[in-house]
Amino acid sequence: MASPAWMPLAATTLIVFSGTLVRAVSGLGFSLVAVPLLSLVWTPAQAVAIAVLFQTLSALPLVAAEYRNIDWRLLARICAGGLAGMLPGLALLQWLPEPAMRVALAAILLLSVALIVVGRRLIRNMTPARILLVGLCAGVAQGMAGVSGPPLMAGLMAMPGLDPRTIRLTATSVFLILGLVSVATLGWHGAFGVMAPGSYAIATAGMVGGHLAGERLFALAGAAGFRRYVLLVLFASALLTLAPLWR
Repeated sequence: MASPAWMPLAATTLIVFSGTLVRAVSGLGFSLVAVPLLSLVWTPAQAVAIAVLFQTLSALPLVAAEYRNIDWRLLARICAGGLAGMLPGLALLQWLPEPAMRVALAAILLLSVALIVVGRRLIRNMTPARILLVGLCAGVAQGMAGVSGPPLMAGLMAMPGLDPRTIRLTATSVFLILGLVSVATLGWHGAFGVMAPGSYAIATAGMVGGHLAGERLFALAGAAGFRRYVLLVLFASALLTLAPLWR
């Protein structure tokens, strides 16, 4: 029995809402939530295109509202490392078989959890070289699996003196810069023809709703709550990544 024509759009809007909510609360996780779920509605290539578009769009409200508070030097160093790391990550994407890729991705997620838990006990100061290394690791993860968030968040949360709002703003700014490059590339190849403009507008309403709800939860969370949200998103994502290997 065929699904009603509106069901893919309704599912997409709900997924975009959920991914934006997680992103707004924890500073990461849009793709980790959205791509697996969107791939149940669309082909994998279409799911990635939709996720990249809304991941980038969902970063705009936060960056636009708080751009005056961005640490531009920190952002530039992370992005420099990120761009340098993307090529090795893309090479790994071509070389590793899917089971090994899933194990590597889960290892990245779990290692990020461990670094967040113990990071500030190991790192007393963050030198420019260490900041570049954070960006490099994020770039490798972005190129390999499109998930720059876990290593980026682990590095930011290990930096002494960074409060949750600054961490979230810096991470979102990095996602926005990398996302704009990806959106331009995908648009050039016509990847966004999967939905009509009106459907994108409806899904954007879901994104706005997720942002507003996530901002509310972020304000209520406090520093301890923010840390728990990040760890929960990373740990759950690691389990979901490994799930197909358990069959």
